[in-house]
Amino acid sequence: MSETFLKYNELHKILVTLFEPEYGLFYRRNYNINNNTLININKQPFGKIENILDESYIQDNIERVIDKDTYIIDIDRYMIILKKKLKKSDIEDLKTNNNLILINFENKKIKNKNSFYSQELLFNLTKNKYVPYIEIISKEDELVNIEKDKIAKIKMIDPLIKFYGFSKGDICKIIYKSKKINNIDLYFNYRIII
Repeated sequence: MSETFLKYNELHKILVTLFEPEYGLFYRRNYNINNNTLININKQPFGKIENILDESYIQDNIERVIDKDTYIIDIDRYMIILKKKLKKSDIEDLKTNNNLILINFENKKIKNKNSFYSQELLFNLTKNKYVPYIEIISKEDELVNIEKDKIAKIKMIDPLIKFYGFSKGDICKIIYKSKKINNIDLYFNYRIII
């Protein structure tokens, strides 16, 4: 196998975190994909989402799309770029293209909801039983009469907020999973994203 910065099992874990039905980042952000959506990696057809969720499929097919410094994953109208080293142009592209997700391997903190350090995507934090469920509150919901300056704040760089792709100024309802009885929310609170 050619030498690359990304091992096939790391690639598989990242792809599962991104595309897993009901739990993946694309599902949580309501991106319009399904198990039959086709994926290209480095401009090579790589299969359907259901294929890439299988680790042995990744292992058997990684050779044909391998690159030493970059993986570019095209899926529908979205693009995911996995890079060993970031350039200024990558960060500028991230600011102008909302359909771009940038994954870096240098642990560079970029304040953008579509930028991730690779280690953040090796596991899906929303599947942990202690991580709360979070949803955006629309204007028609229960907070219409509450002033925004009286709501507690949460930073946009919070891992859960980034995972869901929420934006500054959104108001979210955080529902704690361990505080439910008969599917009734016993404990929840609101936060405004800053």
